[in-house]
Amino acid sequence: MRLPRQDTPLSLPAERPSEGIARDEALLRVRRVGICGTDLHIFQGHLDHRVPRGGVIGHETFGEVVEAPGPSGFTRGDRVVVEPVVCCGSCRACRMGASYLCYELKVLGVDLPGGMREYWAVSTSRLLRVPDSISDDHAALIEPLAVAVHDVNRADVKRDDAVLVFGGGPIGTLIALVARHRGARVAVAELNPFRLDILESFGLERVGPGTDVVKWTDQWTDGTGVDIAFEVTGNPVAALALLEATVRVTRLPMAVDRLREVAESFLHDVEAALEEHPELAEQLKEMLEAEEDDEDNDEDAFDFQSRARRRGPDPDRPPPDAPPGLPSGKALVDAVENYLRQRRGDDPPDGPPSGPAV
Repeated sequence: MRLPRQDTPLSLPAERPSEGIARDEALLRVRRVGICGTDLHIFQGHLDHRVPRGGVIGHETFGEVVEAPGPSGFTRGDRVVVEPVVCCGSCRACRMGASYLCYELKVLGVDLPGGMREYWAVSTSRLLRVPDSISDDHAALIEPLAVAVHDVNRADVKRDDAVLVFGGGPIGTLIALVARHRGARVAVAELNPFRLDILESFGLERVGPGTDVVKWTDQWTDGTGVDIAFEVTGNPVAALALLEATVRVTRLPMAVDRLREVAESFLHDVEAALEEHPELAEQLKEMLEAEEDDEDNDEDAFDFQSRARRRGPDPDRPPPDAPPGLPSGKALVDAVENYLRQRRGDDPPDGPPSGPAV
């Protein structure tokens, strides 16, 4: 992990700090760091508005304590993971016990310096011990696994529940594995062949491209529908497109109405933001197009240099394996832009509108 400092918005320190360690901090020798999709977006410059120049990425971090303050209870050699979410503890969300929604939330490795370095000084309040029964490689997965456990807990998944997960990326796969561990019957809907192979290797039921998810689920559940469905694609367009299918699968019309309200509120917020800050349209467009581009070849997801040189897909090319009628991320932005253009009374651009009506 001894990496050179780069002339980019990121720096990757390799040397042990000789000073500047606070009284409440432990010095860690970092042993493993997971690479999240967020890290790829940071490296590509899509989160420059959050990540300071000279920042250090890495929020899925496992390390070994080199030194720690006596009262902390940690000693040299302890194996630990770092809890990266920093909350204020005093806002309304924190007081309600929902610190993950803190109004002042910061994330180590995103807003604050993270763990992709050889040595890291971290507040002991962020450290969690790792038992010897967990290997170093597996310890690096504790942070994303915690996300999946949180999701499954909130959904109250029980033994013999029928669970359908939309999206077989890392988090979707972990949700499926945790739900199966709880005794549920689990299936994962995924389009990407590479991810489908990984799901198969875990022995998970798969719903691949070209399959009518609703009909498949009716057969899988003898017509009763699934008890719980997770939407884990991370794409707002896909979430809206899957809403009708999810509703038909879960047989919860009241929940559907509420989800539609949330979706409409989301679009309204996007419209308001673009009206106030028109420059955000280009940033949003780049991020959504980059999301499509990332799905094109997951085998190369960790090839930083080749990925950093890529500049988004052909705007006329639909997302790979996209089902009919599923708009691209660009179409969402175009739809909002068309809506705002109509409200301002501007002349439409040449040619037919490229996105659906909003």
